Amino acid sequence: MKIVNHKLEGEGLQPFQQTPNVGGVINADTIIIHYTAGSNAESAIRTMMNPEHQASAHLCVGRDGKTTQLADFNVRTNHAGRSAYGGRKWF
Repeated sequence: MKIVNHKLEGEGLQPFQQTPNVGGVINADTIIIHYTAGSNAESAIRTMMNPEHQASAHLCVGRDGKTTQLADFNVRTNHAGRSAYGGRKWF
């Protein structure tokens, strides 16, 4: 897999789905892996596509390894809420 124009390309990817729950442009320098505790990837994607939930992530990886991109990598997503690590806030 590789990133081209802020989108992941390669074998095994599901079609890109643009979540409405995004913010402004960012210069990403950190990868955060978050467990959703959902019953499956489809359920998690539905939640992150719903504007009422205001939740999102760049990628959703199912238990079977199928990966769906929900936002360009240079756009802020709302996956972590209030968070901090190493003196940085709003991961």
